[in-house]
Amino acid sequence: MSVDPSNPGAGDPGGILLAASKRQAHVEKLNAVAKVLRKTVSELDAASWTGSSQTAFVSAIDALVARLDELAGRVGAECRALIAYAGALDDIKVQQARIQSKLDDAKDDLRALERTDSTEHSTQRAQAAKSQDIDDLAAELTRLVSDREIADSVCVRALAASRSSGASTKPMTGSSGADFWSSAGAGMLLTLLKGADASELAKLLKANPLLVRDFWNNPPDPKAVAAWWKSLSKEQQHALETSVPGIIGNLGGVPYAARDTANRIQLNADSKNPNLTDAQRKAIAQLKRALKVGKERKNPYADRRLQPSRRRRREEPAAGRLVRRPRHGGQQHLDGAGHALQC
Repeated sequence: MSVDPSNPGAGDPGGILLAASKRQAHVEKLNAVAKVLRKTVSELDAASWTGSSQTAFVSAIDALVARLDELAGRVGAECRALIAYAGALDDIKVQQARIQSKLDDAKDDLRALERTDSTEHSTQRAQAAKSQDIDDLAAELTRLVSDREIADSVCVRALAASRSSGASTKPMTGSSGADFWSSAGAGMLLTLLKGADASELAKLLKANPLLVRDFWNNPPDPKAVAAWWKSLSKEQQHALETSVPGIIGNLGGVPYAARDTANRIQLNADSKNPNLTDAQRKAIAQLKRALKVGKERKNPYADRRLQPSRRRRREEPAAGRLVRRPRHGGQQHLDGAGHALQC
């Protein structure tokens, strides 16, 4: 794998993470099938089915489960290799941006010194020092090229090992993706957002429904999220609000208006879930009443003469305001009376 010496951080860590997350989804599906098959064997009634046919059936199921475990282990190994590679590449990109910025500044400073007509020793010393700074920074960039070559080599070897006959097949168990994101970390979650468009994220959420909880439990830095959100076009922001409202609605750093829109979309979607418990349906109904979802509501203060005082506005509860609850992975809303509702 050839590395461009002028751009050792070339590549898309987010796209690599997206590929890793898709493999994680395959691992979870393989594990789910294996679990069903194990349960089938465990529930066989030995008293009602005996003989060679029963033995052959159990043997066939056992062999299939072993094969599924092997596949899950190999795909999981690929997933871990890609996560590690995405992290290494992201770190190289950050370092390259920092070094390049310093290098550009140093070159500008040196050009400014060279434009002066002064022959004083202090000016000459300043030029020499600045030239040394440039050489040192160039050497740092060269080291980044070496770091990238190592990262590439490690990833290639790991992917090759995952496909070899003697590869370790340690499974990535669990349906919540906890193993995946504990390896990726909060910074990688933001990298994933940067590397995937709204439609890709929607497909990823469909394959990993509990990925939303992973974002709540491993929230990216709000300042970094805010910078990312501002870099998006209005169309991209709207697409994310509507396609992955479960993530955007509780993502610190995203403006409140966008989060409110996303949360209302998510609430409407949740209300249509046929598998809700009675308690969940009741909570959603209360939230809808508080938020007046889907209804036009006349502003009681449209007439300026009826505007509340500043003190009253401060004291009135913010109806429908969402509060993240990372400890429990849920959402807490405030109703019109300021009472907390858990959903």
